[in-house]
Amino acid sequence: MCLTPKRNLHISTKWDIKLLGDLVAINSHSINPENYLNENFIYVDIDSVGKGSNLVKFDNTLLGKDLPSRARRIAERDSIVISTVRPYLKGFLYIDFEPKQMVFSTGFAILKSLDTQVLNNKFIFELFFNSDIVMFQIQNAMPKSSYPSINSEDIKNFKIPLPPIDIQQKIIDECQLIDDEVNQARQAIDQANQQIHQLFTDSLNHPTIAKRLSNNEDFEIGIGKRVLANQIEEQAKDGYLPVYSANVFDIFGYINDSLIDNFELPCVLWGIDGDWMTNYLPENYKFYPTDHCGYILTKTDEINPKFLTWLLYQAGQRERFSRSHRASIERIKNLTLSFPSIDIQNAVVEQVIIFENQIKDLQNVINEAHDKKRVIIESYL
Repeated sequence: MCLTPKRNLHISTKWDIKLLGDLVAINSHSINPENYLNENFIYVDIDSVGKGSNLVKFDNTLLGKDLPSRARRIAERDSIVISTVRPYLKGFLYIDFEPKQMVFSTGFAILKSLDTQVLNNKFIFELFFNSDIVMFQIQNAMPKSSYPSINSEDIKNFKIPLPPIDIQQKIIDECQLIDDEVNQARQAIDQANQQIHQLFTDSLNHPTIAKRLSNNEDFEIGIGKRVLANQIEEQAKDGYLPVYSANVFDIFGYINDSLIDNFELPCVLWGIDGDWMTNYLPENYKFYPTDHCGYILTKTDEINPKFLTWLLYQAGQRERFSRSHRASIERIKNLTLSFPSIDIQNAVVEQVIIFENQIKDLQNVINEAHDKKRVIIESYL
């Protein structure tokens, strides 16, 4: 139950406004894993669905006897999967394929139109994913707690504008053009990343020099400090530093404190106890690492820090660093990495930067997709 005051909803539209519960079926199909002990299933949980991307990982195959008790929901082709846990992150999915032997967590609600001549399923998805009207109601329904969520009854009570089916199709078609641009950008990013990987790999065919990361003359290695929730600000403030934790690509928050004295050198970050990842931060970029984040400063002219970032990631992959096999500072220091000459490193990094700039432009295409779709939807509603 949500104990916080509700904000008033006003939907400005030329079309009739309907309760979603009158138009869709929710969680119509389910299974009991205990009845399928020796059958293989693809299990999709909350973490499998990308936040705000409509992408999903189907790499978790389990026997029925090994499925968690929350593995219950069954989805059909042309249905919508809605994460009911932290739904503002938009862990939503449109099913445009036949999901055979696939079971979803009870953390999802599975929606399907009762009459596709009245309400198109893809239109429902576009409303959830891109419409401020639906997101306002999602946020209004969530309890203000550490575990914000919605339930099936909340979804049934959501109000949506219901344009004629031909208008719904026009919205879908125009949104699909945006999706096509996004898919092309993702493919181009994949190709650029493959080119980057090839550049680094080919460079190691040249004579190399071995460097052990425990060598204090070449490297300064450290980990951050624990930060408390009351030390963290969500928004940037003057004098506050961005905080990096196990996910070394995302800013965890901002803190009015400092840990590293000298930022004149570029820095290589690694995540200690999350999914294995490394990141490069340029010189003079001030930040604060938590105790889940390690950092490396290079003190030798023989090593390009950006090249080190890639080599460290590859070494971590070989070591199978992960949440369960932590990339502790001791394990990092025990690594010995082989580098080509500094001239080759610099030449590779120069080409890599060109590809990374291309990737940034392509990522902007992806990032702008939501706003473009929102404008399309609003223009018709």
